[in-house]
Amino acid sequence: MPALSEDWQVLVLCPNSRMRFEVRALLSRQAPQLRVVEREGYPGPEELARLLAKPPELCFLDIETEPERALALLKENATLSERVSVIALLGRNDPTLILRSMRMGAAGFLVRPFTDEQLHEALERVRQLLAGRQPAPRRTGRVWCVLPAKGASGATTVAINLAYQAARNGAEKVLLADLDPLASPVSFLLKIKNRYSFLDALTKLAQLDDDLWRALVVPCQGVDVLLAPEDPPETATESHDAGAILEHARARYDVVVADAGTAFGKWSLGLASRADELLLVAAGEPAALFGARRVVTSLQQAGVSAAQVRLILNRQKRTAGLEPEEVARAVGVPVYHVIPEDAPALAKAQMNGRPVSSDTALARSLTELAVRLMGRNAPRAGKVSAWRAWFGRRSAG
Repeated sequence: MPALSEDWQVLVLCPNSRMRFEVRALLSRQAPQLRVVEREGYPGPEELARLLAKPPELCFLDIETEPERALALLKENATLSERVSVIALLGRNDPTLILRSMRMGAAGFLVRPFTDEQLHEALERVRQLLAGRQPAPRRTGRVWCVLPAKGASGATTVAINLAYQAARNGAEKVLLADLDPLASPVSFLLKIKNRYSFLDALTKLAQLDDDLWRALVVPCQGVDVLLAPEDPPETATESHDAGAILEHARARYDVVVADAGTAFGKWSLGLASRADELLLVAAGEPAALFGARRVVTSLQQAGVSAAQVRLILNRQKRTAGLEPEEVARAVGVPVYHVIPEDAPALAKAQMNGRPVSSDTALARSLTELAVRLMGRNAPRAGKVSAWRAWFGRRSAG
């Protein structure tokens, strides 16, 4: 057990009487020298301020009983005091709640049934924090979720190349996540393999550290890649929260590009609900636009705002004969970006298992999309839209 000062005061904020009893028993057995003060409920703002006026060194906080109130207390604690280390208490292994509590400032967590080993690990984290040997501050990266309007839209190709263009244009750490539970196209297209997949990340989410994460991803030409399982069980994702893995990745990377594989179903909606940008990839032809309209409607019915959807027209020809206003009316969202058809460049890249060459029109278009999503100035001068810039030259093509 890490050595802790005998004059430490420990605050236990836990409305759950059974959980409170178990914490008390654990502390009396493993750290009897600590002075423990218990509160049966969550304090209001004034009481919390009084408790933190002469703050305890350690607080065990019940996150399970009323998660939103407990997380608000975590945030308030971070505002009022930098001295109190908080260990979250949970009744079950809930990766989403664990990640939320850690992002709000919890130094560690205990999951029932509480064990000596769990307490040892949590107190060791606190000790490292107080010793100033904690890892660098967690990142708060952007998550781009790529959804296909229909099959064969090229969404996976867009996701792969968008990740590489983000890395080439200022994003220090980028993750490409193949989160398609039914297939593993990224592995095939990049010609890489790993014995682990995103399913391993989900099942071990509460225990993920830097060493384990490095085993789960494959470094590939400057981008980390998290692969889908090659032979996923039929119910592989039914009991998992899809968004939890995005929240974990967000804390590690500047940009996370998630290939959802499909736009429909609980799994994909879970991904969409956690993303900062939803990139809906469609070809500019009637069947694809009809599919895009169905996706937008499905997302809205699930509570996802259409304002988050970025419609990407892929493999466009200058002779397509469509106008942006027509597409916007058909789909329900405006055209955000147009990616030109460049079959030779794409075929060469896929043959070599690499992103498209930077000297191609396809790469230049994806670069423009990446820097725009990152909130930076696109390389093209002026405010002409991608659509006008491409289709405005149709007569010259």
